[in-house]
Amino acid sequence: MTSCKRRTTRSKKRSAPQTNPSLTPYSYDFEYEDDDDAEEGGDVDVENKYYNAKQMKTEAPEEAIDEFLAVPTLEEEKGDWGFKGLKQAIKLEFRLGKYEKVSVGGSY
Repeated sequence: MTSCKRRTTRSKKRSAPQTNPSLTPYSYDFEYEDDDDAEEGGDVDVENKYYNAKQMKTEAPEEAIDEFLAVPTLEEEKGDWGFKGLKQAIKLEFRLGKYEKVSVGGSY
């Protein structure tokens, strides 16, 4: 009868590169900036509107379409969230069989 033994080896501990001598080998020096919050304030509202509409898709698809169509109106400049909102609205209209409501020719 042969038995297998599991061999474990210990590796050497590697310390993180230190930029500040007062830091311990396993602590990191992070700098947090609050400036991004002020710049992205409008984007957060647009993003929240999009995700709230996305949650409504299964339970209230008609209301979700209206919410998705409102997303581009919240953007100051044309952007990703407005495009995503329009795309989701069109997909829902197709799923509901509302082919006459889907506008293909408009400019976003």
